[in-house]
Amino acid sequence: MKYNKKGFIFAGCSYTFGYGLNYYYSFTKDNGEFYENISVTESRPSLLFQYANRFSNKVANHYNTFHIQPDRVSGSDVVNIDWLECFLKKDWDNEDGDYSFFESSDFHTLIFQTSYLDRAFELIWEKLTNRDNEYFNSYEELIEEIGDSEWERNYYEAQLFKIVTKMIIDVCKKFESLGIKVYFIHATDVYKHTDYIKERTIKMLHKEKEYFSINEISDDDESSVIALDFDNFEGTPPDDLHPSLKIHESIYKSIINKLNND
Repeated sequence: MKYNKKGFIFAGCSYTFGYGLNYYYSFTKDNGEFYENISVTESRPSLLFQYANRFSNKVANHYNTFHIQPDRVSGSDVVNIDWLECFLKKDWDNEDGDYSFFESSDFHTLIFQTSYLDRAFELIWEKLTNRDNEYFNSYEELIEEIGDSEWERNYYEAQLFKIVTKMIIDVCKKFESLGIKVYFIHATDVYKHTDYIKERTIKMLHKEKEYFSINEISDDDESSVIALDFDNFEGTPPDDLHPSLKIHESIYKSIINKLNND
């Protein structure tokens, strides 16, 4: 495939957004001592550095083409599914960016970075049922039901997994029906045994070892998170657990390797 002829679609959480990469430009209070203080609307040099060095931009630039992705951070797969549905329906009224002038024929590839499953509890609690097969009246009621019990959490996460997995597969099949190739990369290994997702997963190569998820990389290499990347910061690194600059580089190279060999 000639990847320079059309564009890429990326969807993911703060990992895909590149949060924390701004620190590598200049770690100052003005730059954002905590990432909540970083403006995503002001074109500060540090923010442009973040965009230029996140893996999504690097992949598109490698092929001399363009890409689109949410113009905000999403921590949940459900929010990214909604964003992809907005693209399909051309309904951007509730989104920061408006991509209604794009057609599906403008893109050849969707790369979906899955996030942390439990972040979807707050968004689809009304679809979960208790042990009496009754729906919850509120998110707070669900959380009270789970309490501190790992057994209860596992019970409801099993329901959540089934629902979210179906939502992911359903929306991705819609893109495939339009001739758009779908790939996945992952924050965690929760989808490791889901055939549809596993078969489309791009394994990440880091320090000559292959990984299914970004979390597995950080388990082996502590410096893969910004807060422990002592090689690139004088003194104490920023207190930020997002992927480091070198992890974005590893993800970018892994995606390029997969695309070039498919």
